[in-house]
Amino acid sequence: MNIHIVTRGGAAGETAATSSPIVHYSLPETSFLRTGHPFFIPQFAEPCLAFPHVVLRLSRLGHCVSREFAPRYYNAVTQGVHFVAQRLWLQAQRDGLPWTTATGFDGCATVGKMYPLPQGEEVKHLGVRPSLWTDVGHTLLIDGRVVHEGHTAAWSHAVDDMVSALSAWHTLREGDLIFCGTRAEGIPVQVDSHVDGYIEKTHVLSFNIK
Repeated sequence: MNIHIVTRGGAAGETAATSSPIVHYSLPETSFLRTGHPFFIPQFAEPCLAFPHVVLRLSRLGHCVSREFAPRYYNAVTQGVHFVAQRLWLQAQRDGLPWTTATGFDGCATVGKMYPLPQGEEVKHLGVRPSLWTDVGHTLLIDGRVVHEGHTAAWSHAVDDMVSALSAWHTLREGDLIFCGTRAEGIPVQVDSHVDGYIEKTHVLSFNIK
């Protein structure tokens, strides 16, 4: 399973008219944290930031997929969180070094319960039921407090554009995950917190930070 992080596409102030390129990086498979399992902040990752994402699950093998056929390559969606070691991340950016130690450590990416998408439908408008894929809100709460709210219609890049672009660099495989719709700034997290994620009003994500 490959985990792809799209770093632009849902940041505050960006709109669908933004022409910025689709920028991404990939995480090792060991970065995946099983759904519902607690996230333990490693000592080297303090202070730690959380980046909420809408996550797509890919459903078939593909390479150099055109935008027209991109909807055939994903079949489920959920809310996800990617944790980043802030100090190491800033240091890597300052020194022009790889981000891996800050963004790809064990258990730094988790997702909620997957909801199936009707085959062939675009995800730029999502909904709770497969027959009602309308513009979806995605919300993240920490200890019951809303820390992030977003809408897929406000993304600077459509999902199909992301899938097509990624397939030009990487062969897509069934079960791969695309973390998309990220915000520009991370959310500081602390030990003994609880995280909840929603797609519209549907509770899809719940875990503890230790």
